Amino acid sequence: MPEEVMLFFSSYKLIATVIVIVVIVVIRWLILSLFRHPRFSTRENRRLYANVVRNISNILILFSLASLWSAEIHQFALSIAAFAVALVLSMREYIQSLSGGVYRIVTSPFVIGDWVQIGSYTGEVTSTDLLSTTLFEVDVSHGHYGYTGKTLVLPNNLFLTNGVKNLNFMRRFLVHSFSITRKGHVMNPFEVKAYILERVQEYCAHFYEIGRRYNALIEKRLDITIQGPEPMIRVSTTDLGHNVFTVSIFCPTEEVHDIEQKVTEDFLRLWYERLDAQMAFGRTHTEHWTDPNQEDTRD
Repeated sequence: MPEEVMLFFSSYKLIATVIVIVVIVVIRWLILSLFRHPRFSTRENRRLYANVVRNISNILILFSLASLWSAEIHQFALSIAAFAVALVLSMREYIQSLSGGVYRIVTSPFVIGDWVQIGSYTGEVTSTDLLSTTLFEVDVSHGHYGYTGKTLVLPNNLFLTNGVKNLNFMRRFLVHSFSITRKGHVMNPFEVKAYILERVQEYCAHFYEIGRRYNALIEKRLDITIQGPEPMIRVSTTDLGHNVFTVSIFCPTEEVHDIEQKVTEDFLRLWYERLDAQMAFGRTHTEHWTDPNQEDTRD
């Protein structure tokens, strides 16, 4: 008999659900009616027992329904889990961007108007939101430090996988280095070094005081020591024996390209003047040189 009842309940779950609920509700009604007997005459007792009976009956109903529909509940839970996993996978980029936006708000690595480098992207921050950050691209890789005219819209998930470099101090002044490489047989490289240093100091004279104050401001705010404002020139050689002149200057960002071109022009002008002088001297020396064997032949 119990097996037949269980088979009936498992085959007709909707009918079994109705029967279980009706039976439990009827039993609860009977018990509550019993509590109306005179021996439960006090109001506090009636309320206490009625509350206990209602709670127990509700628990029995929930437990019975869970037992009857356990397979369906299990399938439904698996469906919900699969849907949640699919939803997370499909929105993974958005979730990561949202997390990156929260990270940016908490850490505050920059504000609107700062120059920043995020991974391989560099530019001026124009707007931010929880999902993306917009930059006006700045070309720093080629030493121009000017706007390219491109607008970059970067997802905030880049903040979770890339470091953020704040280049805001580079907007006015920066330390710029460039190199000039030539063969080493034309002239003494340290004579060239002194000449270049003189020319660089001349080109940097008009902003020297401003650069010195700005250099001190950066060192004070960042608590570091940076190069400047005095220019530096370093002489080195390559594996082929060529001389390399590396010039480092602390100058206004908008004058970087102009100063580099002027110094390079002065260097090449001096170099080719010395080269032409050597070639002229060589030709003159050749014209005045006479082969002794040829003189003996004429005699």
